[in-house]
Amino acid sequence: TPLELCEDEDLRDQGIFGTAIFDLRQAESNLSNFVNYTYSYYVSENGAHIGPSDISFITTPTNFLSGTSTVWVRVENSFTDTNQKCFTVVRLELVVNLWPVVGPMTPLLACMDTPVDFTTFNLHDKDAQALGTANPADFIVRYFVNEENAEDNVNPLPYTYVNTTARLQVIWVRVENKKTGCFDIASFALQIEQA
Repeated sequence: TPLELCEDEDLRDQGIFGTAIFDLRQAESNLSNFVNYTYSYYVSENGAHIGPSDISFITTPTNFLSGTSTVWVRVENSFTDTNQKCFTVVRLELVVNLWPVVGPMTPLLACMDTPVDFTTFNLHDKDAQALGTANPADFIVRYFVNEENAEDNVNPLPYTYVNTTARLQVIWVRVENKKTGCFDIASFALQIEQA
């Protein structure tokens, strides 16, 4: 079973795309049914056969920066009732899922001859802008009253929504990949203006 992560947000903010920080030990429960094994990780199959003295040995398996790639796991017995050491080398796929790109977002306007403070907005009107060129069938688009709710994916707004702040209210959109669960968010304004 591969280890899968979404791109690392902090690295994306630094302009480093397609990478994540893996805890390779999370794969151990899928590699053996027994507890008396030790696991070591390598960037080459040959290195895994040589062992920890090889240059391809990963010294920090709990904090391994990688893009989509393969690492090799040396699974070695650590039985106490024998001095026989046996090992096998297992391929471990690392998969980094890309974040969706949201927007850029512009205000959702309600233009009126006689503006009122509150009106009904159809939030679906912003779906295409939030998705950009992404296939709508692959993503879920939801709207939220604040950034925290959008990050946590709690209390989404109804798609037919009456603003709760007079004339101008900032809300958040979340675009989530249905398959990977990777998501991104952005804010935009609901704005009531004179026509």
